[in-house]
Amino acid sequence: MVVCSNFFKSHAQIVIYRKKMKLYSVILVIMSKIRQFADYVAVSIMGNGLLIDVMANYVVIKMYGRVPFLLYLSIGIIAILVPIIMMAELPAAALTLVASEEVIHTFNKRMSRSKLQRKIVNSLMPAKIVVGLFFKVGKSTTATYVNIILSYTITAIISY
Repeated sequence: MVVCSNFFKSHAQIVIYRKKMKLYSVILVIMSKIRQFADYVAVSIMGNGLLIDVMANYVVIKMYGRVPFLLYLSIGIIAILVPIIMMAELPAAALTLVASEEVIHTFNKRMSRSKLQRKIVNSLMPAKIVVGLFFKVGKSTTATYVNIILSYTITAIISY
């Protein structure tokens, strides 16, 4: 009775993981179909955010007392809000890669029963957000992005 119960539990878990694996495969197909659009959006958001933030930082540091106070205040708010928005979105994008790698690892542990199931699990690729041809969004992307913003801001201040 106990052996039969354990067999049905393990069989039910395998069926559940097969359904989840099919759903994950569907998500990967959808992401591959919209990848070009997602890459374009990621490049434009990160590039424009970098440009706006560097310019706003430069204006806030260099133009104190030279522009009207309300303009200075609005540029200061932009210089604060752009990094906050980017710091809120980049970790969520990086979580896509981390979570999909964990899902594949879980499938690999649970579904390695037959040779066909192992091949199916090994053929799955992690879902990731790629910024054009440059890089994929990962855990260190936020730190790199802040480093680039600070580097370009300092370069602009020193140059002009």
